[in-house]
Amino acid sequence: GGYGQKLLEASRHVDDLEIVEAYYYRPERAAEVEAKLGIPVVTDLDRVLEDPEIQALVIVTPNDQHLPQAKAGLLHGKAVFVDKPITNTVEEARELIQVEKETGGLLMVGHNFRRLRAFRACQKAISEGKIGDLVSVEGNFSRDGAYEVTPSSWRARDRCPTGPLIQLGIHVVDIELLYFGRPKQVFGYVEQVLPEGANVDNTAGLIHFEGPRLGYIGSNYLGPFRASLAVYGTEGNLYADGVQARFLSRSGREEVLYQGKNGLGAEMDASHVEQLEEFARLVREGGRPETDSYGALQALAVVNAVEISAREKRPVDVDQLLEGVDA
Repeated sequence: GGYGQKLLEASRHVDDLEIVEAYYYRPERAAEVEAKLGIPVVTDLDRVLEDPEIQALVIVTPNDQHLPQAKAGLLHGKAVFVDKPITNTVEEARELIQVEKETGGLLMVGHNFRRLRAFRACQKAISEGKIGDLVSVEGNFSRDGAYEVTPSSWRARDRCPTGPLIQLGIHVVDIELLYFGRPKQVFGYVEQVLPEGANVDNTAGLIHFEGPRLGYIGSNYLGPFRASLAVYGTEGNLYADGVQARFLSRSGREEVLYQGKNGLGAEMDASHVEQLEEFARLVREGGRPETDSYGALQALAVVNAVEISAREKRPVDVDQLLEGVDA
């Protein structure tokens, strides 16, 4: 798909990482995809898995394929990069993490939004104590697109639960957990506004973090593109949108912490390159990725908790979803 092409382009800017071929599940379109990508396309995944010359997999497929494909890669001794979400459900993620532990393989999850330089600037300000004690956080990642979710689409409800939240909003969840730490309890709502869509298209959740700190996450497929974050502290606030980050002090003084010059597309491209650079380094040298499987599991647990909360109309303890899984 389109995002796979973006990562392919990003890989061409990474030393020691060469994507030599692509797997596509529809043989009748293989020639078309090959012409578009400019690399060989195969339709037999086992051929890729059994090729001793291939050291790693970059998985950018529908969510419901993440578990079987990443699991197969690890079991065949490949390093695995899988785009977010790690899987569709916490139960699937548990299974994949167990395989990761048993094989000792490398599993990195593509939560690239935290790598946008505006959000990195916020992270730095927080770590330096610039805004004082953390109080609360609000984040939203939305775009139009509900009309694209047809019954045959992989984004339909049965293959992509919570729709925009698991596809877009999970980026915000990851950032909020990066800043605020372990989630404790979640309350959520999911709604379908456009009846012609095949999934929910409007989602929101409240997070109670460890300690007296609160977070909001929102994501929908109903309006114009929006990627925004606001972090509130006892000594000031942070506002970021993926291109710019600003600090507002308690006294009202405003400071630009980061200002991108070439728009969100350029910032996104840089984040793709950065995460693949890390992946290539880890394949060569070993180590634990910044966006590892346990962090991805926590973000997914929040998303799953929103769905459970909306269905059962109650707050959900995240620890119950994570019980028995060690970092």
